[in-house]
Amino acid sequence: MSLTYLTTCTLCNQRFTVPGLEDLVKTGVGQQQVGKIIQQLSEHVQKKHPKQFAESLIPGLQLSGILRLKHFHSDDPTANQMQEWMRHQIHEMTRNRTVSDEKIREQVHKLGLPELEEPRVSTLIMEMRDIIEERGKFAPKQPGTPATDDNGQPKLDTP
Repeated sequence: MSLTYLTTCTLCNQRFTVPGLEDLVKTGVGQQQVGKIIQQLSEHVQKKHPKQFAESLIPGLQLSGILRLKHFHSDDPTANQMQEWMRHQIHEMTRNRTVSDEKIREQVHKLGLPELEEPRVSTLIMEMRDIIEERGKFAPKQPGTPATDDNGQPKLDTP
């Protein structure tokens, strides 16, 4: 017996009753039903929230492009830089969690380390978080220098 669940649009709170996907993904027919559910939800966004729907198309095209381009290597550094920037943008949009500096400091404090060690450990954890989350990777190299051009595209490093 398949359960049903409520799926709520975060833009307008309209609710949709959908079957539980666990049972559906196990069969070919069920996978088609999953596609229909996604289509129904997409049509809602397209009709009721056209601006957000249009905004969602660009990342989809970027992801599609990245998945295709990952099978190629280019000698063009600008092309490689643009591909990496698009990959980073998708990473930023799909990251579920982050941990603030304050939360890291709180957790390190709970360890009961000597007072002089707390800042060193906190800084180390923050630096590791920044590497994992790619924080600042596409930030301006110099303060006040924009990371993007007037069209919102990455400012590419040119020799």
